[in-house]
Amino acid sequence: NDFMWLNAEGCYHSDESGLPFLLLNLALDQPSSVAQVTDLVFAPLDSLEKVALVYANSGEIADTIAIHTSILDISKDITHQLSLIPLRRNPETGEIEKLLSFGIKSITPAKSSARREIGIAFQWKKTAFIS
Repeated sequence: NDFMWLNAEGCYHSDESGLPFLLLNLALDQPSSVAQVTDLVFAPLDSLEKVALVYANSGEIADTIAIHTSILDISKDITHQLSLIPLRRNPETGEIEKLLSFGIKSITPAKSSARREIGIAFQWKKTAFIS
């Protein structure tokens, strides 16, 4: 039997869903800082990526990308870890799309202004096969 899955740079795979998920560690200013995801850019899946969804639980893919955040204490630096599935179901067409790039804005609630903004872009790799 052949098995394939969607594969993107910096992503891991969930054994449960078969979907890729991205983990990012960010050094934000304070534990109370909030990471806001901005400027999301999507593209349609290619034909092989669509086939790979047959092997994944695509029912877990929502209209919006859910961002899960946790706070880590690494070497006395406060670091936030973001995790997300870089796929969404287009709310207008119902088609599944892949995330190509996005920005992250660090907001400190006490200051009510953005302290730092970074851009993230990653490449989707060829769909991986296991025989």
